[in-house]
This record gives sequence, structure tokens and C-alpha cells, in this order.
Amino acid sequence: MLRAVSTGAGPLRLKDSRHVVLVEDDHSMRTAIQRLLGAAGYRVLAYASAEGFLKTSGAHQAACLVVDLHLPGLSGFDLIHRLGGTVRTPIIVITGYDEQIARESAETLGAVAFLIKPFQGQDLIKAIRRALALGTRQLHSRPHGRRSPG
Repeated sequence: MLRAVSTGAGPLRLKDSRHVVLVEDDHSMRTAIQRLLGAAGYRVLAYASAEGFLKTSGAHQAACLVVDLHLPGLSGFDLIHRLGGTVRTPIIVITGYDEQIARESAETLGAVAFLIKPFQGQDLIKAIRRALALGTRQLHSRPHGRRSPG
């Protein structure tokens, strides 16, 4: 596990394998997830909107992104589209709506998990562990700067 070098409020300098970014507009859900993941040993940076997140370099520092679909302004899908191709960070989608089209769209966009609120905390932690394992394999299986064939 890499240790992130933090200078207080400044950005991380290294990609930390325990660093999770959360984009969730509901304050109580955002706080609950931050506490859950913090207790599980993850470092969490949380944003209330996609726009707030996009103003930072968080995507390039995160080992995993947890994104709510129904956000004010840019939706979770809009955020994933904007990140497409520029970030190879695994994404977990969370939503309060169990819609088949949303599941299929998330899968098409490469989300590694799709969780319906309310979900069990252990389900999110398991999804993050799977995402981190997948992210590590992807990073080690592809040379930097090259896309996989296909």
C-alpha cells in the first residue's frame, strides 16, 4: 500500500491504494459512507456534486470512485462520461433507484458494481475491495500509455 504524502489541505502526491472518492449529494448518506469507510481504514474525499469533484484532481489520485447517479446538476452518468478515457480508476455506482436501464448503462460505462440504496455497509466495502483488486490487475496488465486491444 502506498502512503499518500499530504501537505494538510493540499493534494495528494501519490495514488493511495486506500484513497476512495465519494460523490454523493445527500449529506446524511455522504456522512454515513465517510464514517463507514473511515472505520474500515479507507481515506475518503467526499463531494456533494459532480461539479465540485471535477474542480479537483481527485480522480487521478483515487484508487476507487463511488458515485451516486442522481446528483443535482451533472448526474453520475454525466460525470462518468466526462471521466471516460482520462481516468482508469474503478467506479462503483450507488443509487436509490433500481432501474434496469441504469444497471445496463453503468455496466456499459465500466462500473465494477451497482448498489441500490439502502445497501449494507459490508456490500459497499466488498465492492471497493473488488474494485481495488480489479484496478490493480488492470494497471499491471497494461503498459502505461497503451490501450488494450479490442
